[in-house]
Amino acid sequence: AAALAQSPQLLLADDPLTQLTPSHARAYAEVLLAEQKKHNFAMIYAAQNVESAKLLNCDVAVLKNGKIVEQGPVAHLMVKPQQAYTQALFRVVASRAKEVAAQIGRNASRGGALLQVRNVKLVSQPKSSREPLNFELRRGASLALIGEKGSGRHTLARVLLGLDPVATGQVIFDLVDIGILAEPMMAHMRRRVAFVTGDDEALDSRMTIYDTVAEPLRANLHAPRDVMAQNRDAALKRVGLAALDGNTGVASLSIFDKRRLQVARAIVSAPSLVVVDEPLRGLDAFAQSVIIDLLRTLREQEGPALLLITSDFGLARAFCDDAMVFKGGAVIERGPIPAMLRAPKELHTKKLIDAVAAAPANGLPPAPAQV
Repeated sequence: AAALAQSPQLLLADDPLTQLTPSHARAYAEVLLAEQKKHNFAMIYAAQNVESAKLLNCDVAVLKNGKIVEQGPVAHLMVKPQQAYTQALFRVVASRAKEVAAQIGRNASRGGALLQVRNVKLVSQPKSSREPLNFELRRGASLALIGEKGSGRHTLARVLLGLDPVATGQVIFDLVDIGILAEPMMAHMRRRVAFVTGDDEALDSRMTIYDTVAEPLRANLHAPRDVMAQNRDAALKRVGLAALDGNTGVASLSIFDKRRLQVARAIVSAPSLVVVDEPLRGLDAFAQSVIIDLLRTLREQEGPALLLITSDFGLARAFCDDAMVFKGGAVIERGPIPAMLRAPKELHTKKLIDAVAAAPANGLPPAPAQV
């Protein structure tokens, strides 16, 4: 609003879409394109993420080391990129679009129930919508908690991990009612859960790379030092961090390296459950493709159950079989993700699904911006 008040002929946008949820980003892009059509200004958009270019449906100039390596309409570059660097940038978008029908872990073996939720009512749920929750997450299976900030998805996740109390009901982890566990036993249970989050403050900035990855081995297995070093080094190699000095402090790492370090820490912990919370937040397209590949490999090789917290249906359909959609502190829809994609029952679910679409709902903009 402040920029448009100046009646500009040229608008410079420093990637305002990248930190928004998909539905908010799409709404923002539609407003931006509508204002551009109305006021007829040119726009240069500095994009960290290819998704922003898709939403704006614009011409793209791909830069590497200060030079333009390829340029053209975003639709053309998505289909026929000529340069290897451009292919890497667009790979994450293409792979997520293709995974509507081919979801990760669909052929994985399913064991008994790892997590059971029985007649649970959340303290934060509006009284009018406090229908008890009943579901289970089987070993090796996957569940997405989908919603925007403040929707209630994190509230349920904290209840499932015993961090917050439930109003009524039971949460059973591996046949044990966590509501009756004393804190020492609860802490022991949480050691079987690994976390990969978009909040890099989850890592202790005072620790080194080696200590961060080896800590689950020390806490869980009390393994000999040489065994811990062997597993630690193997995990760092899998995520591409083996070349770094292991005594480097976490605080000095980039966002991308911190995110990979979280995956390495999850690998060595051999978890029964992995909780993944907006893992792509703040990453560029290339880094996103790497993290998706690492999480895919983690699921395939270690075989844990997966609990994904996200606002992005595109990410959910890539990793999960089933989903619960949250709004206003309550679950408004749940079921298999393919069924939701075909015929969402709730308008809010449809809004979240539509936000993953390749272009704004109003079609091609009359005057494409320059990225």
